Amino acid sequence: MLAMSLLPMTANAQGKKIPTGSRPDQANDVMIEQHLDAQIPLDATFKDENGKVIKLGDYVKDKPTVLVMPFYKCAGSCALELEGMIQCFDKLPFNVGKEFNVLAVSIHPKETQEDALAKKKTILEIYNGKGDRPDATNGWHFLTGDWENINKLAQPVGFKYVYDENKNQISHAAGIMILTPNGKVSRYFYGVNYDKKQVKLSLVEAGENKIGNLADKITLFCSAFDMAAGKYTLSIMRLLQIMGTMTVLVVVSSISLMSFRYRRIALRKSDLVGQTPFASP
Repeated sequence: MLAMSLLPMTANAQGKKIPTGSRPDQANDVMIEQHLDAQIPLDATFKDENGKVIKLGDYVKDKPTVLVMPFYKCAGSCALELEGMIQCFDKLPFNVGKEFNVLAVSIHPKETQEDALAKKKTILEIYNGKGDRPDATNGWHFLTGDWENINKLAQPVGFKYVYDENKNQISHAAGIMILTPNGKVSRYFYGVNYDKKQVKLSLVEAGENKIGNLADKITLFCSAFDMAAGKYTLSIMRLLQIMGTMTVLVVVSSISLMSFRYRRIALRKSDLVGQTPFASP
């Protein structure tokens, strides 16, 4: 039942403006629904941290992408969300901009390119403080946009939030989404702390096995993603399949080996029977 509750329930998964004096409906209007395999709008337009007008398709391509939808002046869950991403990415064997990209899209329609640039500078000073991750500059982007384009992205990925225009406040949930190189939603991770192993496997999976090592791919093959728990777990069915295949291989190998030995013994006996024990006078 819990897993079912995380599946898409409505097509109106987007930002909602509330009238003066109203309070957001936290149960229905503030959440992240799982819309797995949903296609993000690659033609949606935003401004990047340098003020350049771009389409999402300009940055979501070639590599898996981590998508996060905070707003940059938020000192609460948004700050913790970005901090959690840095802590997770810092422990990964992959680097931002090299094996995967990151896209932060502000959900606040009044935030500017200057806000995005300031936030990017702060984040990269922490993530690339030693200067050993130079690709992060071109791999981690901070976007701003208008209400229409923000919602154009929020709706397909299931991101529901409430904007109080009078108080200039936003109520929203926290979490990150993993996108495939063609911009489809592959996995969701909720909250502000992200397990490095789970994120690593999700990037390998979303990257269509183009990143990661053999051990990662074997782990993925033997695992299934639990949507309710938000993590990869051992797949009993896949394990039984592997064990069954191994059993068949062992039996076939044993039979082949026994057959080979039997043929060698038979040939030796045949050779002995054909030999003459004494030479003719």
